[in-house]
Amino acid sequence: DGQAFFECVIVGSGFGGAVMAARLSPHFASGQLAVLERGREYQPGDYPNSLREAVNELRTPLQPLGMYDFSFSNDMDSLVANALGGGSNIYANVILEPWPEV
Repeated sequence: DGQAFFECVIVGSGFGGAVMAARLSPHFASGQLAVLERGREYQPGDYPNSLREAVNELRTPLQPLGMYDFSFSNDMDSLVANALGGGSNIYANVILEPWPEV
């Protein structure tokens, strides 16, 4: 009938989803655990190397698989990844110390 059945479904393949899948996979028969990701897989060499290439990777209605997904609101703006591996694709080992008032 074209419909798949899984005992366990993990939504997102970022830091949390990947660890959860690794820890849960021994407890399920082969093919009974699924990891869902809305983005595509990027191979080494596929990542943007310039601002122009990065702009071409913005997620938009016309490009739903773009890597960079910006959200803007009155309270908070955010940048999240839209790719296999989640935020690890865009963090680049950068950690910013929050302002004291945060």
